[in-house]
Amino acid sequence: MGKFVVFVKEEHNENNLQPGDMINMDEIPMSFDIPITRTVAEPGINAVAVTKMWLWTNQFHCTVVLACTATSKKLKTLVIFKCINMPHEKFPKSVVICNKKRQMNEDIMTHWINRCFCG
Repeated sequence: MGKFVVFVKEEHNENNLQPGDMINMDEIPMSFDIPITRTVAEPGINAVAVTKMWLWTNQFHCTVVLACTATSKKLKTLVIFKCINMPHEKFPKSVVICNKKRQMNEDIMTHWINRCFCG
């Protein structure tokens, strides 16, 4: 740990980095459990068995990318769904992306950096 701190301080001094130039980022896998809350049954039946059902399972699993600078500024959240086409729900286009593997890659990183720093 000590070597890393020394390395960061040296890079900070050599490149004249400001605290806003240093970013801490993490990818977090998320899943959404969306159980059915309504049932249809004949009138007068006392008990109805409810089973959980998920449609489009891959769309309910995603990777969330969170990041902040050393000045505590939060950067735009990125949500990566495992799919080819965007889900039909309305999401802000700047923070939601589809990817076959549901993980960050060079293209997605470039897109996210451009959205965070170039508008």
